Amino acid sequence: DVKAGILLAVITILGTLTGALLTSSSLGKGSQIAQMVSLGLLVVGSIFAVLALFPRDYLLPDLPNKYMEWVDKLQQYYKDDPSEVETQTAHGLTRVASERIERNHKINSAKSRYLHFSFGPALLALAIDVGTLAVFGIAKILS
Repeated sequence: DVKAGILLAVITILGTLTGALLTSSSLGKGSQIAQMVSLGLLVVGSIFAVLALFPRDYLLPDLPNKYMEWVDKLQQYYKDDPSEVETQTAHGLTRVASERIERNHKINSAKSRYLHFSFGPALLALAIDVGTLAVFGIAKILS
C-alpha cells in the first residue's frame, strides 16, 4: 500500500506537469501529442494504483476462545484416545493456517500485479515528460 501511495503521488506530480506543459502555447505539435499520450498513460497508471490500494478482506486467525472450544470438543469426542486429540488439533490448525496463507497470498499477488500494471505507464509518462522538458529547454536555449 505504501508503494501504491507513493506511485499515486508521483502520478499526481506528473499529471500536474503534463497539464502545465499542455497549456503552454510555445509547445510544438509533436510535444503536445506526446503530452496527450503521457496524460493517457497517467490515467491508466492511476487506475491500477487505486485498484492496488482498494481494501481487501484478508482471512485472519480466529480468536483464541474459538480454538479452545474446538479443542474441548475434540477432547470430549476422543476421550477414549487422548493422543488423537493432539493429532487432530495439529491437523486442523495446519489446515486452517494453510487456507489463510493461500487466500492471503492470492490477495497480495493481485495487489502486486495492479502495482506492476501501474508502474509501467507511470514510468513511460515520466520518460515522455522528461523528454518534452528536454526538447522544450533546448528550444528555449537555441532561440
